[in-house]
Amino acid sequence: MNCFTCERKLSAYLDDELPLDERLEVEAHLDECETCRTEFEQHQKAWEAAGAATAGAAPDGLWQGIERELDADESPTSLEEVALMVKGLASEIHDLRRTVDGLRRQLEQAEWAERGAELEEEERDFGGIRVSSNPFRPTGRPREASIEHLRRTPTG
Repeated sequence: MNCFTCERKLSAYLDDELPLDERLEVEAHLDECETCRTEFEQHQKAWEAAGAATAGAAPDGLWQGIERELDADESPTSLEEVALMVKGLASEIHDLRRTVDGLRRQLEQAEWAERGAELEEEERDFGGIRVSSNPFRPTGRPREASIEHLRRTPTG
């Protein structure tokens, strides 16, 4: 499991909503990754604080005061303000895109590293010739016919 996946599952983990296999994966990742463990502890503190908080009654006339404020602000939004809002949103989108691209690269690198390890396990070295394992050949010694044939046949 990578950090991005772990962080996405922390809330469900705290709410005990994950299936057992995913729960075990998150716990294993938290044991290994200090960054995610710190993030988990922050989530846990926030979760506990939210659970301990009590809501008091809203003061009398709160909604009427909010309505008065909304009605009093009748000035239309200027074109400059709209342009600033759009510019701010574009900047946020750009930052999110960079974050997603970075996470995507990390995920791809992890997948390539995992696939590379699998390929190394599958490949064997026979007399200087790299031969990939054949899933249809029984395990053990490879058939000698093709390699022996290459060794005995003079190259011309």
